[in-house]
Amino acid sequence: MSARQIRLNGLFTAFGFFLGAVNVLLLYTRVFSPEIYGIISFILASATLLFPLVSLGMQQTILRYYDGGDEFQQEQIVRLSLQLISFFSFLVIVVVVLFGTTIATGLSSDQKVTTKAVYAITAVGILMAYFEVFFALAKVHFKTTTGVFLKEVFPRLGILLILGSHFIIQPLKLESFLIMTCLLYFSRALLMGIMAYTLKPFGILKIGALNAYNQLLGYSGLVVLGSGLSLAFLEIDKVMLYALSSASNVALYTVFVFMATTIAIPLRSIQPLYNAECAALQQRQKVDELSKLVQKAISISSYYGVVILGALLTFQPLLRSFLPVEYHSAFIIFPLLLLLKLIDSSFTPINSLFYYSKLYKTYLLFSLGFLLSMILLNLLLIPLYGMYGAAIATSLSVLLFGLVKVWASYNLLGIKTLKTSHLLPALSALAFIGVEFSIQVPWLHVVRFVLLGALVLVFWHKKVFSTSFLG
Repeated sequence: MSARQIRLNGLFTAFGFFLGAVNVLLLYTRVFSPEIYGIISFILASATLLFPLVSLGMQQTILRYYDGGDEFQQEQIVRLSLQLISFFSFLVIVVVVLFGTTIATGLSSDQKVTTKAVYAITAVGILMAYFEVFFALAKVHFKTTTGVFLKEVFPRLGILLILGSHFIIQPLKLESFLIMTCLLYFSRALLMGIMAYTLKPFGILKIGALNAYNQLLGYSGLVVLGSGLSLAFLEIDKVMLYALSSASNVALYTVFVFMATTIAIPLRSIQPLYNAECAALQQRQKVDELSKLVQKAISISSYYGVVILGALLTFQPLLRSFLPVEYHSAFIIFPLLLLLKLIDSSFTPINSLFYYSKLYKTYLLFSLGFLLSMILLNLLLIPLYGMYGAAIATSLSVLLFGLVKVWASYNLLGIKTLKTSHLLPALSALAFIGVEFSIQVPWLHVVRFVLLGALVLVFWHKKVFSTSFLG
């Protein structure tokens, strides 16, 4: 992996999360009531769940097949992918226009989700799909920095300006916010498309052979299911919390999930390059190099992630000072969400080993089983414990799924994903979480600072923060 691109991607990702923190901690919570913010979170989560269905998994299909074909086949893959996504987007729009009211009623019996909200879900979902397909075209050329900027920084900067207009121009209403958000996602998809076209021009009008469509659809059908399952792991708890609890609880939960998601900054910095390299190595069947690649990705995710976990726990009082009082009660779920996100980001690199392998169907069966377990656990625990129940259910499911992926990658693919050095960040995370739940004294913040300082010193000694570690 290119160390320079990783560093730039890391800077853009970190800056994007900084902007997101400003939006979530300072603006969303003050511009909108918890109930309205909960509805916005529900809309964006629903759009995220919709986009893999609209994209037909073409972003993963491009990564899998592009490197293995000649120039004609590469052009054909791009053209057919864009044709298929355009056709399916048109069908989705027709369905939403005809049955928008019925869909809105089905999503919310209390009429808090309107037809206009359904239109927003559809528009954002389709625009996310186009963006990811264009981003995939940049990834296969190993040019990811612009795409990372557009993915991590651009929408959050736009949202910051939209929310800021509430204080400078006029009070912001939900309807106008949704319209401007759709325009923002449209601009992002257009810019990514222009960037992808400059790397290598592509067409869309020429019709391909039927067997070419069938080949893409055969694999993309599996990818749709896989992408949908992966995103469901990230968003299903919010959607179910909205259905089983309240919009206000979704708002509180969303704020703390966002703060916990900063743990994934290291992973998101390397993921565009990592996925492209993983697909290329799978095409060439280089098992040893794949093992080293995934181990490196897990090391970056876990080592850097546990430092972020420790820092967020240590500076909880500062975070508390940024949030309105009505959000303070949700700090009880923060340690659990941090652990959840660390586990998720540490095991996520394993997914790509299956995405581009012949055992993708087996992986989907595992994914489906654990998604069902997550849904059942949420159904059981949310009515009893609310937000805490959603956090417990998601954490248990993600941990079990991660362990199964480690087992399957070794026994089915012959790829060793973990090594003994990964015990250090795992034990460090358990130490932080153990202190958080077992020590309740006025000087708890001192214990946190000591732990964080010791962790940074140990990692500095192991050269975790050096360019050689990034490789």
